[in-house]
Amino acid sequence: MAKAFERKNTEEKYSERVIVKFTPSGHQHLKEQASARLLDISEFIRRAVTGRRADVRYETNVILEVGKLIRSVNELRKELYERGLIDDEAKWAEVRDEAIKAMLRIEK
Repeated sequence: MAKAFERKNTEEKYSERVIVKFTPSGHQHLKEQASARLLDISEFIRRAVTGRRADVRYETNVILEVGKLIRSVNELRKELYERGLIDDEAKWAEVRDEAIKAMLRIEK
């Protein structure tokens, strides 16, 4: 059976440390940039320094934001339903289902 990852030789392992200081806002920006690319900060910095690409996964960000939107809509629906302001659960289910379908289309 083939291995998914090969172990690096001792000389190739990341063993050297570099300390870099950032302002709190600069550090936050760095974390956000790395996160948007689904990388940890160290890998993001390594790629930046060596000129390797670190593309932003916009699809991931969009899907996460749509997920937040769906949760907000569900909370709103629940609140309105509990107050007796809406009674048609099926219409809200349609909105939720369409949002989920949109997320799945973005993911492809």
